[in-house]
Amino acid sequence: MKGHRGHADEIKELAEMLSTYLPIFDFFEKKDCTDWSLLDADKKTTDQHAFDVHIVDGIVQQSSGMLDCGLFVVAYAEFLSDGHQIPSSKFDLKKYRTRYASLLWDYGMNKACTRYVRDNQDPPRPKRTFLRSEDTEMIDVEP
Repeated sequence: MKGHRGHADEIKELAEMLSTYLPIFDFFEKKDCTDWSLLDADKKTTDQHAFDVHIVDGIVQQSSGMLDCGLFVVAYAEFLSDGHQIPSSKFDLKKYRTRYASLLWDYGMNKACTRYVRDNQDPPRPKRTFLRSEDTEMIDVEP
């Protein structure tokens, strides 16, 4: 079994391949809204499981060269579930990546040390308080 270093090297190689491959096929230039009704896979489920999509301007978005949208999704989900406004100023990717990595590491270590069998043994946690800096402007994303 490979150690962590072996996996990191493989991930780095894949990231380099993707960063070369995607621009060749104009992936980032073809970022249009998807017309779900035209996709064969979705024709049967579009009416059954339809949901509204609202395009919101003025919120922080990832740069076109960045493929880490998962971080944005997690952060936005956290803001919205905690009832906070989404910041419209620059999104500090390194800060959030470090924060979530440390939360996952801490969770994993606690789980391993206490020999949890199931996640539902966790006690409920109190809501965190979001502290924003003075230069952060907040916008409302309600439709």
